[in-house]
Amino acid sequence: MGPSVPLRTESPTTITLLSFLIEEVSSRGSERQAVGDSPDGCSFPSSSSWLSSSKASYLLYNDNWEGEGGQEGFRFYGKKESDLNVVQVKLQEYEAAFNSKEVVLATALADKRNLEGEDEDLKDKVVKLEVSLAATKEQLANETLLKVDLENRCQTLTEDLEFRKTMYEEKINETIRQRKTCSAEVDSGLNLFREELAQTYHTKLENARLSSEMSSSAANSVREQLNERQLGQGKGKPSENTKNEKEMSELRNQMQEQLSDYQQLLDVKLGLDNEINVYQKLLEDEERKYEIM
Repeated sequence: MGPSVPLRTESPTTITLLSFLIEEVSSRGSERQAVGDSPDGCSFPSSSSWLSSSKASYLLYNDNWEGEGGQEGFRFYGKKESDLNVVQVKLQEYEAAFNSKEVVLATALADKRNLEGEDEDLKDKVVKLEVSLAATKEQLANETLLKVDLENRCQTLTEDLEFRKTMYEEKINETIRQRKTCSAEVDSGLNLFREELAQTYHTKLENARLSSEMSSSAANSVREQLNERQLGQGKGKPSENTKNEKEMSELRNQMQEQLSDYQQLLDVKLGLDNEINVYQKLLEDEERKYEIM
């Protein structure tokens, strides 16, 4: 057997501290999932698996340290200590990256919760809008049907109005033609009646004038005869005077009757003239009314 290599002895504090670090790192690695990506986008292994491997190597180192020479064990321990420093540096980097990722994750989760809330609100709004849209579509369909019905009714009423307007215009024009024809006939009849009435009036008036003149002439003649008799015979007989007075009274009565007839004819003529004027004015007013229509 070769010379024994003295084992490197470490203080209990150093060994305890090293074990504590390894246990602490291992416990942290088991509590958290390994970060898949580093801050620069590069992937790195799980800290838990890496430290477990380091711990296994350290245990193997203890075995080798106790079983082999001191120099080889010292070199192995120095390498493991260097590896542990590297692990600690990487662990700090991983923890910093993990903390950064945790902040990002927390922010993302908060944003996710906010977005989920907004999504629920939007879904509720979408449901309400869909209900409102369905009601609006139904109302639009009903109003469209009502619009079509009103347009059809309006078209029907317009056509009926045009038909009635045309029919009434034809009736009005026909009535105006009839009125004009009737007015012409009435005017012609009135003129003829007026001429006949004037002729009759003039004839009767002339006859009355002639009768009056004859009666007046006869009365004058009788008066002259009476005067002559009175002058020639003096006082006449009472019977003859009475007879003459009676004849004169009859002549006066005849003259009075003729004057009364003349006055009646004059009144009738004036009344007929007034009625003819009124009727003619009414006809003219009716003609103007139909011409305006």
